Amino acid sequence: MSAGGGESFMNYGVYRYDKKEFIIYFSIGYCIAAVILFLFYHRVFLALVLGFFGGYIFLKCYKKVLVEKRRWQLTMEFKDAMDALSAALAAGYSMDHAMSEARKDLLLLYGRETLMTQELKDICTKLTLSRPLDELLKELGQRSGVEDILIFAQIYVTARRSGGNMVKIMKRTAGNIGEKMEVKREIRTMIAGKRMEAVCMMVVPLGILLYLNTLSPDFLQPLYQTLAGGIFMTISLLVYGVAVWWGFRIMRIQT
Repeated sequence: MSAGGGESFMNYGVYRYDKKEFIIYFSIGYCIAAVILFLFYHRVFLALVLGFFGGYIFLKCYKKVLVEKRRWQLTMEFKDAMDALSAALAAGYSMDHAMSEARKDLLLLYGRETLMTQELKDICTKLTLSRPLDELLKELGQRSGVEDILIFAQIYVTARRSGGNMVKIMKRTAGNIGEKMEVKREIRTMIAGKRMEAVCMMVVPLGILLYLNTLSPDFLQPLYQTLAGGIFMTISLLVYGVAVWWGFRIMRIQT
């Protein structure tokens, strides 16, 4: 099944673009690459041709961003599902029926098309076919790659086998996951401003090149018309590319 946005029952570590997304993101990458190449080399043909590689690289890199965004969305919805599940267990429902009640609560919060709502619907359907809940939770954790879901599945299996107080265990687990989510949310909020600063710093070198090419074109002519200048600009472009890659990498948040 397609692993694009809005789908469920998927491997959350894989994202497949639909046709519209492919065209949009490829065009963005192509335009960015073409502009950068033109600023560094002043060769229209080179910029237009190698821009295709830029579009491909952008598609590949941005796919990771979309995967992380989808996992973060699933994690946030899972936190609310845990709260609803704990409330249903406290009301006296069995674990299987609590899943159904949690889905009803998520329907009111998010609607039918969200990731966790669809996952709970799938779990409830498979429970009616006598699939064990611990197996379904483990599958969801493995497909999602979300640490909190994997931990919850392991805690549930341990609690069920040891005969512990399921209500108390689920409440404590939900509370711990909620606290962890709040810490992650605060970190993401703090780093959002730094990410914007990094993007501005990445744009500054291009702005300087554009400024000099516009107001003092003769100043940069040796860099565009000589072999030594071409080598220098190539080295500068490589350094710039590594700096951009490293900047985004150190700000990447694993959910």
